[in-house]
Amino acid sequence: MLDNFFLLKEVSKYLKKEISGFTIKEIFTQEKDKLVIILSDTQSSLIKFIEFSTEDKNPYLLLKNEYGKAKKNVLNLLAGLYEQEIADVNIFNDDRIIKLTLTNDLSVFFIFFKSKYNLLVVADGKIIDSFKNKKEVIGAFINDYLKRKEAKSKKSISMVKEYFRSKYRHYGDSIFKEVLFLMNIKGDEKISEELSKYIDIKVEEISKFLNKPEYLIYKYKSEFLPVLFKMRHPENCEFIEYKNINELIQAYLKFYYNKSSDREVREYILTKKENNLKNSEKKYNSLLKQLEFSGNSIQLKNYGDLILSNIYLIKKGDDKLILEGEGYPDKIVISLKKDLSPSENASVYYEKYKKLKNSVDLLNDKIIKQKNEIDLFEKEIEDIKSNKNIKSLKTMEKEYNKTDESARFRKFTLDEKFEVWVGKDSASNDLLTTRYSSQNDLWFHVRGASGSHTVMKISDKKNPPEKKIIEKAASIAAYYSKARNASNVPVAYCEKKYVKKKKGFKEGSVIMEREKVIFVKPGLPEDMV
Repeated sequence: MLDNFFLLKEVSKYLKKEISGFTIKEIFTQEKDKLVIILSDTQSSLIKFIEFSTEDKNPYLLLKNEYGKAKKNVLNLLAGLYEQEIADVNIFNDDRIIKLTLTNDLSVFFIFFKSKYNLLVVADGKIIDSFKNKKEVIGAFINDYLKRKEAKSKKSISMVKEYFRSKYRHYGDSIFKEVLFLMNIKGDEKISEELSKYIDIKVEEISKFLNKPEYLIYKYKSEFLPVLFKMRHPENCEFIEYKNINELIQAYLKFYYNKSSDREVREYILTKKENNLKNSEKKYNSLLKQLEFSGNSIQLKNYGDLILSNIYLIKKGDDKLILEGEGYPDKIVISLKKDLSPSENASVYYEKYKKLKNSVDLLNDKIIKQKNEIDLFEKEIEDIKSNKNIKSLKTMEKEYNKTDESARFRKFTLDEKFEVWVGKDSASNDLLTTRYSSQNDLWFHVRGASGSHTVMKISDKKNPPEKKIIEKAASIAAYYSKARNASNVPVAYCEKKYVKKKKGFKEGSVIMEREKVIFVKPGLPEDMV
């Protein structure tokens, strides 16, 4: 919104008046995508600050009389510009670029190309430093770089909107909408000579206003629109007028960040609820599959009956019983375990039948509860989308932020019995190992490579996990390590009581005792089917 060509043109004129003759004293960043330049006037000892934002959603250049510099996490940059005096400020190349000309043949370019926002330092026409993307830009000639970044494919012009954006690309969407409103057209009409002339006339009228700018912010629905003249569209909207472009930008940023804060709260709550819904739907679908499998349990009983009634057909060492011909319209193949007798094989099928049959009622109860949970989440999501009471949403946000610290870990369920928790960084690794692991839990870490601490929860030490479950947990540990792309990774594991963190160890560092090592392929549960 603040990277419109005409707004930037006003910014350059304002800066030229306000900071010409000032000296660059320091340049630093303490927030992502934001740069601050401290300026000093040697004659008056006046200090000013340029704040440059390269956020894709909200780029801007703003002059401030004061700035709160943090005590920590501050990075000083572009030291080669220190003590250089600003000789001139202007729009470069009649484009969305503000150029500071310094007195020692250096220039600073503030680039406002969509998704390419940056500060470039230029000497003798070549880029010698930058705020962002140093590897990509340093060494390029500024004119070549700007042409390359602004190159556009040639398209045929058949509609009004294509004509406007081709000929008047500097003017932006708000002026385009104003032209459409004044002409009472939609923009997707077929372009004609008559229409193109009419558009040119309207743009010329608006240009006269832009040459004598006013500094206004319109409030339209929940949006705020910074403009440089009194517009006819949108109709019947309130506007506030400001003394200069700098005051307009400051005011717009207050509106924008307050609005963004409200929107972010709603998006945060929605994301939480939608994730809950997604997880609930996964569990529901998994239960349905289990029920489908369990519903076929009678087939297992039939297999046991068939083995016993055809015991004379089974020879020692057979791995299958095949029944076909008279009395069997469809061929039946029943798998057998070679080392078991026919009656023992039948018992295996009867045992499986009993387990599955007993689980059907339990699964049906779980499915009903899971469906009720899904319905509840869906209703809550609709309520949040229609809820205009931001206070109630912020209350919900606080409740979410009070959830236990275990939300800081990745979590997986293996074989519906065992949970695997994985740290996301050094701090959460420490937290997982020291506060969220029981003595009998299994603790995993990749040998010879850095990676996340991984813990398998053991709720019943009398029923330890099978080897295949341990291997799956080890694969998760390998996936969240620097050995992720290897085909065979050594993973050490032991009970958590044998993991020690000694005094003086840095965050995330421990030692293992009595560990075992297995080799696994890195992967997540959905890849291990």
